[in-house]
Amino acid sequence: TLLYTKFPTQTYCFFTGLIIGSIPLLFNYSFKNEEKQIFRGGKLVTLIISTLIGIAVIVGFAYIQTAFGDADTSMLNDELPIFTWPLAAKIFIAGIIGAVAMIIPGISGALLMLIMGVYPIIIAAIPALIEGIPGLFSGNPELFWHALILLLPNGVGVLVGLVAGSNLRKFLLRKFPHH
Repeated sequence: TLLYTKFPTQTYCFFTGLIIGSIPLLFNYSFKNEEKQIFRGGKLVTLIISTLIGIAVIVGFAYIQTAFGDADTSMLNDELPIFTWPLAAKIFIAGIIGAVAMIIPGISGALLMLIMGVYPIIIAAIPALIEGIPGLFSGNPELFWHALILLLPNGVGVLVGLVAGSNLRKFLLRKFPHH
């Protein structure tokens, strides 16, 4: 979180480099045969379709970022963003996507939430929630409730994502056991 708040562009570039750097490894792995490397048409089509799906996901993230607003600017000074329904929808969707990603091996839910711009909000809201607990008893509960209202959509989204993602994974493993 410290690197993200102090150096957001460099952090994005680092994670993007990790992803791009793994592409040749995945490419070689997907075309490897036990005897020798063979390029097959079906695998090439699958790779192209998977690449197009990945690009669509990135475009979807960009759309969500622009449609629901960018809350990153208010996070640079360690303040919680003001609660709005579009922000709650963005946090909810990011919770679902992050939870589904955590079920799939090799995909980081936190990285996806970072790309969507929600990770810094959640990371800042957790200590704010803890810091706001004494305010409940001293008559100043605003910080606690503000942090809780920002965390609730993520929590519900994570629960929905875990249930939906695990059921989808179970269905796919039952339907396509050897793929």
